[in-house]
Amino acid sequence: MAPTGRSVPWRQGHFLPEEALRTFGVTESADKLAIVISHDCDIVQTPSVEPNVEIVVGRAIETPDGNFTYSKNPRKLHLECTAGTQRFLVELVATDKMVVPKEGDTGLLKHAPRQDVRLSGGELVILQQWLAARYRRSAFPDEFDHRLTATGVRDQLLRILKQHGAHILAIYFDVDDGEDVAHIGPDNPYKLTISLLYSTEAAPDEAEHAAMELSKSVRSVFKKKCCLDGIHWKWIELADCEVLADTAMTVAQASFLKKWQTDYISFRSDPPQDMLGEV
Repeated sequence: MAPTGRSVPWRQGHFLPEEALRTFGVTESADKLAIVISHDCDIVQTPSVEPNVEIVVGRAIETPDGNFTYSKNPRKLHLECTAGTQRFLVELVATDKMVVPKEGDTGLLKHAPRQDVRLSGGELVILQQWLAARYRRSAFPDEFDHRLTATGVRDQLLRILKQHGAHILAIYFDVDDGEDVAHIGPDNPYKLTISLLYSTEAAPDEAEHAAMELSKSVRSVFKKKCCLDGIHWKWIELADCEVLADTAMTVAQASFLKKWQTDYISFRSDPPQDMLGEV
C-alpha cells in the first residue's frame, strides 16, 4: 500500500530519481532533472482528493545568467541547489510542467526523492516566488514599456543585468511616483526611479559592489538613450537608481514599488513598435 498523509516522503522542491524520470517519459540525458512543485499540503492528501502531483522538468547548467536568477524572469529560472551532497545549478522553464499520478504502477509514490540533490530553505523560497510570479506580477503601462523597448534601454538593461545580476534579488520601478499619468510625445517623459535590491546572505560586500556597478551602468544607459544632449530628458527620465540591501528594504517600500521582471510585462503581449518620433 502506498504511503499516505505525513508518511509520504515527497515534498515541494524534491528531485525525482532517474527511474522516475524514465517512468514518466522524460527524455534521458545526463543533464535532465525534474522537481516537484505541488504544495506540501496537496502532496500528502490522499489520492482520492489529490490524485496527481505537478512537476517541472529542467536541466543542469554550468553558469547562471543574471537575468534568470532570483525569479527575475517568470518564464525561466536559474537556481542553485546546495543542500545535498552534490552542488547543482539548474535551469527551469515554466512551460515544461507535467502532471504525474501519485498511485499505480507508474505513480510517484513508488519512488523516493533524490538525496544527493536538494534545495536549502532559501532556495525553496526562490522556487516558490518564481512559481507565484507566473500568475502574480507587476504590469506597467503599455506606453512606458513601449518607450523602454523602442529606445533600446530594455535590451541594454538585460545585457548589463546578465553580467551583474547574480547578486541582485530584484529590480523595482517607481514610475511617476505611482500615479497614472498620460504622456504624449518624447518631450513629455515618464519619471522613473529604480531600486536595485541586493543579497546580503553569502557575500554582502561583493554583492553591494556588484549592485553599485550595475547602478552606474544603468545610469549610463539612460543618459545615452534618453538624454541625448546631456541636459534634456526624452521618453523616460531616470530620476535615481538607488542600491538597497535586502536587510534595509522596508515593508512600505516593498508594498509601493513594482518589481520589474526581465521578461516582457506590459499589458500587451506583442505590441507593434512605432518609430520614436511617432510616440
